[in-house]
Amino acid sequence: MRRWILLLLFPIALLGLLPSAVEAHTNSSLAYSDITYEHGMIRYSLKIDLYDLRTTATPEDPDISSETPEVLDRFYSNSKKEVEALLLSKIKLYADGLPLQGRLTQLHGTEVEGETQKFAEAILEYPIGHAPLQFKLDYELVYDGDQWHVNYVDLSLGDLQKTGVIVSDLRTLEAGQMSPSYAMATYLKLGLKHVGTTPGAALLVIALIIGSRTLKRALLIVGTFAAALVPTLLLSVLKIVMLPDSFVDVTAALGILYTALHILLSRNEKPLLWLSAAFGLLFGFQFGQVLSGSNLSGSLIADATVSFLVGIEAGLVLAALIAYPASRFAQRFKRAVPAALSAIALGGLVLLLTDAYL
Repeated sequence: MRRWILLLLFPIALLGLLPSAVEAHTNSSLAYSDITYEHGMIRYSLKIDLYDLRTTATPEDPDISSETPEVLDRFYSNSKKEVEALLLSKIKLYADGLPLQGRLTQLHGTEVEGETQKFAEAILEYPIGHAPLQFKLDYELVYDGDQWHVNYVDLSLGDLQKTGVIVSDLRTLEAGQMSPSYAMATYLKLGLKHVGTTPGAALLVIALIIGSRTLKRALLIVGTFAAALVPTLLLSVLKIVMLPDSFVDVTAALGILYTALHILLSRNEKPLLWLSAAFGLLFGFQFGQVLSGSNLSGSLIADATVSFLVGIEAGLVLAALIAYPASRFAQRFKRAVPAALSAIALGGLVLLLTDAYL
């Protein structure tokens, strides 16, 4: 009996002498996030265990096991592109329900008080008009390789203050809440702004208005375009029908080019109504791209979507009321209208090439 006990204890003791997988990285897997707002910018300072960042961002680095000053300086100088791609894909910020687009501005070594391991500090900056009332952080970094990773978060965005801890089982941090009235005002302005700042929609509407001989016809065509985009926008926002962004953008650019050339080469305005309906459906998917990545829930989804639509419709009507008299005035000059249509066609071509190849 004693012999059997010894035989059982021997492999157990032997295993105890072997280094475990966890001991390959003896320090705790830690990160510290400091998220602040100042002067129209959300600044995200991420202090993260250097070993975790290097093995996740540059796993093929032949010097991954070395921590000499020369190797670390080379990592900070030459790996910004890989680190930025990693962080922006694994860390998602939402302000007032909308995803933020950020960029890496700094990457360097740092120390954390009370910790012995080496840390790296990455600074991400996200342009935003004002401090949000509602904020969400989705954090998926490191957990593919280390389920014990811990991220301590300190959030200070104007009046929005919160601290929290992100672990494998809880990878989000939320703070604040928009009121229905605030959400409606915010997304109404977003719809108006999107019409004015989206070159594709603006160019197409101007081309359709130039091709209309009367104000009534211009309003009918623009109204058809505005009505046609509603169902596809809703389908996109609700994620019932999702078309690839690249396909939508390229097809929309083709629509601008075709419409401008049709009006330039043929003064027949009858097809314009059908063109406005067809391209309205297409642009609905493009407008829907703005809200399809949002992080709204409950009744705020309906409030924001309706307000966004109202903003788009108001922007289109306003564009028609401004562009129509301008086009009528331009007709006094023999070459003004052909020049404008040629410029719109050129703009469509530029958008087509940009969306197709960049």
